[in-house]
Amino acid sequence: MKVSIIVPVGDWAKYGPGREALARSVARAKGCEWELVEVDDRAHRGVSWARNEGLRRATGDYVAWVDSDDEVEENWAEEIARALEKGPDVATIDAKLVGWKDRGDEIWGVKRPTMENLRQAVYRNMTRSSALWLYVTRRELWAGLKFDETVKLAEDYLLLPKVLLRAGSCVYVDKPIYRYRCNEGSLINSVQGKEFRELLPPWETRMAEAPEKYRGACKWGVASSCYWFCDWAAVNDAGTRAKGPSESAIEECRRTIGRDFWWLMAEALRADDLSWRDRICWCARFVCAKMGWWGIQRWRKRRREERK
Repeated sequence: MKVSIIVPVGDWAKYGPGREALARSVARAKGCEWELVEVDDRAHRGVSWARNEGLRRATGDYVAWVDSDDEVEENWAEEIARALEKGPDVATIDAKLVGWKDRGDEIWGVKRPTMENLRQAVYRNMTRSSALWLYVTRRELWAGLKFDETVKLAEDYLLLPKVLLRAGSCVYVDKPIYRYRCNEGSLINSVQGKEFRELLPPWETRMAEAPEKYRGACKWGVASSCYWFCDWAAVNDAGTRAKGPSESAIEECRRTIGRDFWWLMAEALRADDLSWRDRICWCARFVCAKMGWWGIQRWRKRRREERK
């Protein structure tokens, strides 16, 4: 069994510690042959181009994803090799978010990881399940698929559902063996506030293309994207200081949430792939978005800053 590890590298200077940890992890793992596919994107052709190039060059039975501004734990490859022993189509893992915003470290886990729940969560854009680096997948599942190279952010959220629709089995590594570091140089911090609204047309297109049973989840995906756009605008968070979103863009996002508000509330309460805490949180978020109560977000930010 061979695993291709695809690393889209935009800044080689920052990749040193992460590359060393990855090499140590692979060196100690048994049961798999490992292939490291590093894609040089210093020409800034975009992360989607780099991911496509990595897939083109990969020769393994499985593909794994490690972004160049992140790190893996020493037992990352060992745990993946163990998870792949029974030959699943998909292995999904936990990740540790280091220095996430103002809250410190968090664990991004996957609740009740059946294939159906994973599909629902990814269509719903619940980031704890829809980030590509939380998955190891059979390479054949990617046949004929490409990342949209016009998308600058969350390209994995848009393609991963198509991959999971082709999968028949999954296993879960209930350990945080991947470390995502929230820093100013990360792509999500550099473009999210100014350009996140560009994701809405692709989301609408994907909703039209989705199987009927996932149309509702896609509505949630559109609404959650709108919520975070308004949230970042409200608290003047990373990416919005230089050139904030226009009022018309914010109002468009609020109208999108308002259009399906009651459906979103009902879906939040019956979404069995979410914990009850997450269900209540999303109900509160959609209410805030519907009513325009963004002062709450500003208050929360001030409280976090006061605690520092």
